[in-house]
Amino acid sequence: MVTTNAGSSEADPMASPLRCYALHIPGLPVPQGSKRTAPWAGKKGGRPILIDDNSGKLKPWREAVHNAAAFLTSAPSFAPLSKSAWRLSCVFCFPRPQGHFGTKGLLPSAPRWHRQKPDLSKLVRAVEDSLTTAGLYLDDCEVCEGQSFKQWATMARPAGAYLVLRELPPPGMVGVPPGAPSWVSELFALATPVWAKH
Repeated sequence: MVTTNAGSSEADPMASPLRCYALHIPGLPVPQGSKRTAPWAGKKGGRPILIDDNSGKLKPWREAVHNAAAFLTSAPSFAPLSKSAWRLSCVFCFPRPQGHFGTKGLLPSAPRWHRQKPDLSKLVRAVEDSLTTAGLYLDDCEVCEGQSFKQWATMARPAGAYLVLRELPPPGMVGVPPGAPSWVSELFALATPVWAKH
């Protein structure tokens, strides 16, 4: 699921000129964290080449995020890249293990929070880098604000990553993209800075 409000001349005339993108990437989110040397890859510039510890799982996940974002950047209404400031809100949903369920459904003893690996900050890192390579922004250093969450998946919100990227500022100008699913509205509320609510 990909939605956008790029503020082009073809967009809703009531929509904000500021850019806002919403993406849902189904699947199991993968973190981007520690790196290790790759002796078989030789050296580059006299230094050992580093690869991600979990490159086998990370590469397909980053490609999935990249492809979802590239679908937006390939649209005729996509606004040309320019230096800007962004707010990135992320929700990462993970499937519950079978042990959380009994014959009557979710057990009362099942944990509410996803208090286990992977680390939230490493999940965000993989997403930020993928959005850069896809060209949604020039560089992930432009992400100046953000909120991120990880939780157990539900029937209403299956496993995957739910992202809302909105351009900043000024406050009070950006609305929910037309026709966006309900999870975009929920994330959008979380993505509105406190100073923009007054």
